[in-house]
Formats: sequence, structure tokens, C-alpha cells
Amino acid sequence: MSMTTEPTTDVSDARVVEGSDGLLLEIDGQIVPNYDATFADFEEGEVVSGRVVRIDNDEVLVDIGYKSEGVIPNNELSIRKNVDPHDEVEMGEEVDALALRLLEEARSRIKKDLRRVLLLPPDLTRAHSGAGKITETLYRALAADHCDVHVIPTLGQHVPHTEADNRWMFGSIPNERIHAHDWIGGVKRVGTIPAERMRESTAGVANWEIPVDLNASLMNEAWDLIVNVGHVVPHEVLGFANHNKNYFIGLGGKETICTSHMAAATCGIGSWRPAGRTTSGRSRRARRAGSRPGSSTTGRT
Repeated sequence: MSMTTEPTTDVSDARVVEGSDGLLLEIDGQIVPNYDATFADFEEGEVVSGRVVRIDNDEVLVDIGYKSEGVIPNNELSIRKNVDPHDEVEMGEEVDALALRLLEEARSRIKKDLRRVLLLPPDLTRAHSGAGKITETLYRALAADHCDVHVIPTLGQHVPHTEADNRWMFGSIPNERIHAHDWIGGVKRVGTIPAERMRESTAGVANWEIPVDLNASLMNEAWDLIVNVGHVVPHEVLGFANHNKNYFIGLGGKETICTSHMAAATCGIGSWRPAGRTTSGRSRRARRAGSRPGSSTTGRT
């Protein structure tokens, strides 16, 4: 969301009018409204809520309670391309309601009440995406409906959140409802990608199997709904962040994370293609020097 602001009045010599709660100023003997006192401060990247006040063909105008409206381009309204803003939002709709549509859709699809729900947001390294605010919105809506809601930040091998980190990112969600992913001792083996499949997919560059270990709570406990929260963006190692990576890496075990990252690093992101396609020169050189990855960690995911 982008927004424009108007220049403010110079109030360096202003005096707050007594009894006005800061809403009136005296400047050069005149009483004037203190508009700045009615607006909350915000920073770039902060998630705010607002009401849709105009829908154009290429953007949506949102009243967010500041000095001017916020603008949401149509390419930020949906992960789908070339959407019609009129199909995505309605006049007067609260922007937070966009995050709640998925709950309505989920109920209509699974045809049952949501008694137990797991929310999977990224960790604080991707807090700029607004995923924390979205997660809090979903949690509050579900908890108000007497749903048993839990949150597992998909941190992969990152350092677990502290209670202060959770409060900063997820706001009012109780800390006891937010669980740290244990990528060493808290996973369950659910399958293996065979070495032969890896050789086919990487044109022989990666010749090892990839065990698929996932968070034990995710796999063992009963959930009516599991929600991946976050934006899909390029990733420096595995091609993209969130989407299925939220599961298989963010909630993956040590062997899954290490072997898959090693495969991507060996192949090069642009070279990991379906079997039968030509690999790059970098991949051919890597194939000649290829070896099975060891058990050491690969750092942050």
C-alpha cells in the first residue's frame, strides 16, 4: 500500500489550548485545530486497517485514518494476475475482512465447524510482510468463535522467538498459544524423495535422497484447518519463500533442510528443472564435483 501526505502546518511556536486534550493550538493569537494530534504515527512497512472508499479499474482507495487515503494497486489485491478490483473488494469493506474471507471459504469447503485450527506464519525475519497482523486477525476471529487455535512460526533452523518477539510480531495472541518448531527432535518422518527422482529432476547433479521430516504437532495432532500465512516471494536458495516451502522447510527437520538446500546450492536455483531439460554450465561443473551432503547445518533458511 502506498500513500501520499500533505505538508503540515509549522507549529514550532504553537501552544496547546488548555482543556482541549491537545486537539487545539494557539498560533499567533489564533485558535486552530491540531490535526496532527488526531493521527497515529506509522512507519513504512507497518500494517494498518482501513475502509474501502473508492474502487477504480487499477487501484483501491482506502481510508486508513491518516492525513490522506492509502492506495492499494490491483496487483497487490491478489496473488492472481490481472484481477478486477471490483471482484476483490466492496465499498465500505474493512481491509481486515480480506484476511477473514479464507475462513468463510474454508467452512464452505470442508462443511464443518472449525473447532481446532493451526496457523503457520513465517518468523520475524519476514515480519515486514504483515503476516503477524494477519495471523493476529485470524486468531482473534477464530478464538471469538470458541475455536482452539495454535500458532507455529515456520522458522526452519532460525532461532526461536522469545516471548517479547512473539508479542512484537503477533500482538495480542497469548504466548502459550505460540509454539517453537524443534527442527532436530520435534519432527516426524513422513516420506522420502528417492535418489533416482533427484537425479532425474536435476539431470544427475544431485544424486542423493531427501528424507521428508515435518513438525510432529503438525502431523500427529488433529486439525480441522491448517493455514499458511504470508507472502510468496523469491528466496535466495530454494527459489521462493512461503507456499509449500512454509511446510517442507519452515517446519522441516534437519535432514530435510540440509539435503534440499545442498541440492539447490549444487544445481543453482535456475538449473533445478524437470528431467530431460538441459542444465547450465555451472550445473555440469557441479555434477563432476558432486558429492552427497553431510550432516552439517546450512545456516538460515
